[in-house]
Order: sequence, then structure tokens, then C-alpha cells
Amino acid sequence: MLLPWHESAATQLAQLIGREKLPHALLITGPAYSGLRRLGHWLQRSLLCLEPQQGRACMECRSCHLLSAGSHPDAYALHPEEDSTVIKVDAVRRLIHDFMLTTTISRYKAALIAPAEQMNVNAANALLKTLEEPLGQAVLILTSANPGRLLPTIRSRCQVVRVEPAQRNVTLQWLATRYSEHTEAQHLSAWQGAGGQPMLAGRYLAEDLLAVRQQVGEDLLALSRDKLAPADVAGRWLDFPLEDIWLWLGQWLMAGVQAQLTGQMPDAGPEAVGEILHAVEAADAEALLGLQRHAMHNRRFLDSPLRQDLLITDWLLKWRQVINTASV
Repeated sequence: MLLPWHESAATQLAQLIGREKLPHALLITGPAYSGLRRLGHWLQRSLLCLEPQQGRACMECRSCHLLSAGSHPDAYALHPEEDSTVIKVDAVRRLIHDFMLTTTISRYKAALIAPAEQMNVNAANALLKTLEEPLGQAVLILTSANPGRLLPTIRSRCQVVRVEPAQRNVTLQWLATRYSEHTEAQHLSAWQGAGGQPMLAGRYLAEDLLAVRQQVGEDLLALSRDKLAPADVAGRWLDFPLEDIWLWLGQWLMAGVQAQLTGQMPDAGPEAVGEILHAVEAADAEALLGLQRHAMHNRRFLDSPLRQDLLITDWLLKWRQVINTASV
């Protein structure tokens, strides 16, 4: 099912299918957590449908039913393997081999590679050879929230379709429909915590991460008031999703800098976050930006062998120093 903010991109794709003006490779890009893979699946279904309606899948034909069952012989998908973060060259080579076969049911063969930037160097080079020599009625669908990580030669051989960022009112309406058991205030808090990224906001509601965000905020305030030790906070945070914590820390720091530059405090919602923003508003802007960069740097090392508790403790010590200096 399409998401509300996909409609513009879906209309563009449906027109290509209806006019039979399909390129052999498409790259769907857009913000992270905007459901790019879901749009890629929708495109794959529409391509393989036997009775498309204005370029969109009918959802009733044999092809549509086979795809729903995961057994369509002309449909392929490449994702990082279990316990891995990369798409490997062997998977791409198997795809290329299968793409050389004739279609079985549908007019096209369609492969979805998502997220495409997770291909390792060998896999990307193997795919590039296929892009340079298109294979008949075969369409490659790549999705990527980080297209800059793709080889430039891959990007240049794909027609790009961009998903625009979801608007606030559209996201909040979707959250209200999808997560109706939560309050309007919780929908807003999730939207704020996710930086406007709709699927991430939905995850925060589904996994009750708003309570975690509140706890992280309270820990920061207690630390700045010398009521908690950095090592104790780090130990607690190890039980929380660190990727999200580093994102929240970066957001709060940037909001503090924004408040200094514009004189306007962002709407933080009914949380300890509001107190944090007031605390950072008085701090040195360069120091806040340094902390923000440090947080984003640490976020990139989540899968490294580095001890996460030491990274957190080091950051928290710097946080306390910046806030305490501002209060002197």
C-alpha cells in the first residue's frame, strides 16, 4: 500500500508504465524513513501486473496474487543478508544470471535492490556491467536515502524519481490513523523526536520509545545538575537504542543553536526536552556545534568494536562541561 507522501512519485512512475516509456533502471531516492522500499515494492507490483489500471497494479490478477504470496518467478529482491549490513557480490551475480532468462508470466522481470547504497564495492561493480548492457524486458529498481554513497556511474545510468519530504500535517494525519490508540500529543512528540521522518515516528509509537526519549532528557538534566555521574548514565543508556539517542542529542543541540541565531525557541513538546533547550540556549554556540558533530560521529560507530559505554561517557563529560561553563 502506498503511503500518503508517495502519491506524487507514484503518479510519475505510473505515467511511465502507462506510456511504456520505462528506463531499464530507476533510482528512487528521498529522506530516510520515508518508506522508499515500500514504494519500490509498489513499482515492482505495477510492472509485473497483467492488467494494470493506468499504470497501477490491479491487485486481482494472477501476477498480483503470486507477488503477494512471495512466489512470483519474475520478481527479485536484493537486501543485506541476515546478520550483515551489506549486499554482496554473489547475490548480484545470481540476479544477473536470472535476469538473462526469459520472462515466465509477466511482460517484465523486475528486481528491487534496497537499500542500494549497501552494496559493497564488488557488488556495485558487478551491477554496473548490467546497467551498461541492459537485458531486454528487465527493469532494475534501486532505492536509496543516501544516493551519494552509490557509484556516480550507477547514478548516471538510472532515471531518478524523488520522494519529497512528508509535510507535517500529512504525517500527523497518517500517525493519527495508523496509531489511533495514542494521543494527539504523543503523535506530535513522535514527529518531533523523529525529526519529521514519518516511518521513524511510527516506530517510536509502536516501540514506546517516547518514554525512552523522556528518560534520556531527564538524565541529561540530572547530569548537568550533578545529580548523576556520567558513567551511571552511560550504563543506563546501553539498554536503550543508541542510534536514536545520538539522533535526539544532535537534534537538541542544533535546536539550541537555532534558538540563539533566531531568538525563537522551537516547540519541544510536553517533555524534559524543553528544559534541555533552555539549558543549551545559554551555552556557547561553537561548543554546541562541536558536541553535535561528536554525537553524529559516535552514531557512525555503533557497529564498530569500540566500547559504546566509553564513547557515551566521554560525550557526557563534554556535555556537562559545556552546560556548566554556560551557567557560571
